[in-house]
Amino acid sequence: MKALKSKRNLSMLPKALNQPFYAAVLVAIMASTISLTADAYRIIDGKIYDEQGERVQLRGVNWFGFETNTHAPHGLWARSLDEMIEQMQSLGINAVRLPLSPPTLRGADPSGIDYGLNPELEGMNALELLDHVIERLDRAGIYILLDHHRPNTNAISPLWYTDEYSEAQWLADLEFMATRYRHVPHVIGIDLKNEPHGPATWGTGNLDTDWNLAAERAARVVLTANPNLIVFVAGIEEQEYCSSPHAHGWGGNLEPLRCMPLAIASDKLALAPHFYGPDVYMHDYFNAEDFPANMPAIWETNFGFATEMGYAVIPTEFGSRYGHGGLEKEVAWFDAAIDWLIEKDIRDSFFWSWNPNSSDTGGLLKDDWTNVWNDKLERLHALWGISDATTAPTPAPTPDPMPDTGDWNTAEALSVDRQLLSDWGSGYCVSYTIHNYSDRNVTWWHHIEFKDILTESWGAQITLDTQGIQAVGQDWNSQLAPGQSTEYGFCANRVRQDDPTSGVHMLPAEFQLLSDWGAGYCMQVVVTNTTNEVIPWETRFAVDGEVTQTWSAQWSVQAGEARVIGEDWNAHLPPGASTEFGFCAQR
Repeated sequence: MKALKSKRNLSMLPKALNQPFYAAVLVAIMASTISLTADAYRIIDGKIYDEQGERVQLRGVNWFGFETNTHAPHGLWARSLDEMIEQMQSLGINAVRLPLSPPTLRGADPSGIDYGLNPELEGMNALELLDHVIERLDRAGIYILLDHHRPNTNAISPLWYTDEYSEAQWLADLEFMATRYRHVPHVIGIDLKNEPHGPATWGTGNLDTDWNLAAERAARVVLTANPNLIVFVAGIEEQEYCSSPHAHGWGGNLEPLRCMPLAIASDKLALAPHFYGPDVYMHDYFNAEDFPANMPAIWETNFGFATEMGYAVIPTEFGSRYGHGGLEKEVAWFDAAIDWLIEKDIRDSFFWSWNPNSSDTGGLLKDDWTNVWNDKLERLHALWGISDATTAPTPAPTPDPMPDTGDWNTAEALSVDRQLLSDWGSGYCVSYTIHNYSDRNVTWWHHIEFKDILTESWGAQITLDTQGIQAVGQDWNSQLAPGQSTEYGFCANRVRQDDPTSGVHMLPAEFQLLSDWGAGYCMQVVVTNTTNEVIPWETRFAVDGEVTQTWSAQWSVQAGEARVIGEDWNAHLPPGASTEFGFCAQR
């Protein structure tokens, strides 16, 4: 695979530290007189222990958002921070990986927060918000893994530096995080760089691309600033040296470790591979005749072997739609993955993701940001060794037929207030408050236009007809006394109109080259909603060559110009949200 970056002279690094932000960080670190007397977390026989010698098992999820242009954990537009943390605890989750990007560490302005639900967050910049989230997780006894996820808010970089973001900046950011949170008991480690891929190498002797050498430099910086921590090191993608020819995926290849071990203290090192199923990328082995029986041998080759070498192997990303959209064979893949992890005794992990708005995996939460996919949770509980699983409530059953409401015109006696509870682009949840302002008892009903797909309802019996939704009270709230109110609501998925571009917003496209082999290339594209409304989106751009493969969007190409709109699940973007799609082309 052709390298995407030119050679870099690492003698440039000290110069970058003259920038004001990084100089201030180093001055603060050097001025500190606090001595650390204990290594709070360490690895013994491939497992994590705290300073009391107690085993720490990480039953983790990824909660993303700080790395995006919202600079805040996603979902705070739908629920309160404390409510979500309490729900995590109730489900047996005791660890959260927080993906980050440098603008968050600089105190950018956060967005995507309902301050009515989260009044204590109002006025905080992104760094203050990160402090608060970490403090609340720590207070709840939840371990925190800080993840340097992106060099900006746009895309994951192949290497730990870019033309705009130097290695010196990366090291200073890692040092900043290690120092800032060194007295927070449940900050357990730092994931040094998310998903090295493309030109990233291991053990080749190339300082510009050898991820193993960069990880060693970063580990020295982090552990000098905060020896309490564990450093988490991902794998690379593909290379010829000391690596099998089958596909590995971004950050999923630790094979070169056999030939070039890491010069990082073994009691401070966790290997952090990522691995995903066919919903994320259709590798050849997912179509093998013996799938999924062929998968354990591949996982063993890619990273499982390291457990026999005494390393702690902790997947910091793996996830699945598990049949809730996507491919049918994804269910078999995820079941096989959980069974293999249990067999290997790889019990520490971080599921991707808590968020439902992960385009290719979905989340542990459903799209309403409240209810949980119980089948996913049950598989995670099996992995984590939790037998008395706490499950989410099941949706209300299909309602009975609408009862006769009589001749009384309730519309003359009622007021109706609508409240949008949450909106994730492809769907939404709303509630209606019905108030009887008349001087007599009323048997109420309510009709609204509706052309979407109903997924859940509460507080009323719902009937769908050609004109919309008809809601009537249930046994306990069908009658309203004078001055009395009741509430009902529902969640729905939006339906694309016949002309999916009707009312769309044209968004600029941001590009990341994934690979280039001369005769062709693959590109990842990001579009971001910078408006204050939920919008359907479209983007257009020139394409070099003939498009041969696309994913996560609907395409048409005419005269070398691509016109792209979202799929059903990502056609609408909430304020500040982004979505990714991609393509490959032959020149």
